[in-house]
Amino acid sequence: MKIILAATPATGHLDPLLGIGRLLVEQGHEVLLYSGSAFRERAETIGARFEPLPAGADFDLRDPDACFPARAGLTGPEIIEFDFRHIFTDPLPQQYAGLKKLLAAFPADIVITEQLFLGALPLIFEGGADRPVVIGCGITFLSLDRSDGLPHGLGLDYAADADVRAHLQQTLLPEVMAALAPIQSMYEDAARATGVEPKGSPIGAMARYADIFWQGGVPEIEFPLGDVPEHLAFVGRWPAAPSAAPPPAWADDLDGRRTVVLVTQGTVANADLDQLVLPTIRALAGRDDLLVLGTTGRRPLPLAPSALPANARLETYLPFDWLMPKVDILVTNGGYGTVLMGLAEGAPVIIAGASEDKPDIAARIGWAKAGINLRTGTPSEASLAEAVDRVLVDAEIKASVARIARSIETHDATAIILDAIDRIAAARQGKERTRAA
Repeated sequence: MKIILAATPATGHLDPLLGIGRLLVEQGHEVLLYSGSAFRERAETIGARFEPLPAGADFDLRDPDACFPARAGLTGPEIIEFDFRHIFTDPLPQQYAGLKKLLAAFPADIVITEQLFLGALPLIFEGGADRPVVIGCGITFLSLDRSDGLPHGLGLDYAADADVRAHLQQTLLPEVMAALAPIQSMYEDAARATGVEPKGSPIGAMARYADIFWQGGVPEIEFPLGDVPEHLAFVGRWPAAPSAAPPPAWADDLDGRRTVVLVTQGTVANADLDQLVLPTIRALAGRDDLLVLGTTGRRPLPLAPSALPANARLETYLPFDWLMPKVDILVTNGGYGTVLMGLAEGAPVIIAGASEDKPDIAARIGWAKAGINLRTGTPSEASLAEAVDRVLVDAEIKASVARIARSIETHDATAIILDAIDRIAAARQGKERTRAA
């Protein structure tokens, strides 16, 4: 079959689709990636064709502040509104127009898209029996309505207590909904510009209205939800995206004699490594029982290797598919893909998340007892050292992480994905036979 992968041009949005794409290419399907020009080489590496987004939507979001200088320095609601306007909603009409043009030249049976590639939503909303099947991928926390009635986006803990829940709903919800109203309006205006009537919210519409929705992760790391549609399936860990990076020169240091701590600020919120990476290295310096590994997310090293503590290693990039099975503790600002990889390998997670979706991911990790939510993006060295010491001995966290790792193992993404593709292929063949008759 012909399959289009459509993704916002950012590494965290693209990696799950590249893993899926590689799997589908290996199964003999004709796959085309529709995303930013900066990712052409990665598409071709998995054997997929490539089509760039239209010029007005063709960003390189590996460094969003360089792409949008006005974004630098924004925090809290301001950065959320900025990102939704410039990265997600403003490009929607151009993404959709390019997708329709692409479908005319490459008549795909299936479009697989991540949840924030909003240009695929009009394809769903316009309907039509001959449109391709649209499959959404949940690349962050599941954004359906929480059963406690509280909103996403603020990193709020789950309110299990009825009195607390009622108080928050009365005092917080009206203010939050007013703050989110401009984002909803942006989304609706952008969708209507394509000639369709929008449904849902920009963060939750794909999960609710796609023909099929694959949610990365497992139920154990999600807050209790209200209505979950039948077309939604948890898939555990995404198929691995290709990585050509070799192991580092010090790979033999991972000999099992020391507890391995990995600290990362991911590929977006990593402009200031003094927020998490360097404080963690300093906090754990001199610990002979620990080997501390850090990555800058491809940014230049902030100091020479000779200036690092003896128990620390710092690289611009580390191949996580090779490394994560060797990691005992993950310290992160909360990128969802990295968190999933760590949990799948049984590593408790210490999260210091303050931007994008990271506070919400941190809240879920704390609720699931899968690690520690530090509730700040700039933790002190003392709090980092204390958190590491705690996860080394906390029996409840260890048991929760082991349970989550087992659940991830039972959610076989490869089997789930291929089964869905096979069912779509069979249905398409049935329609073709009916037409021929």
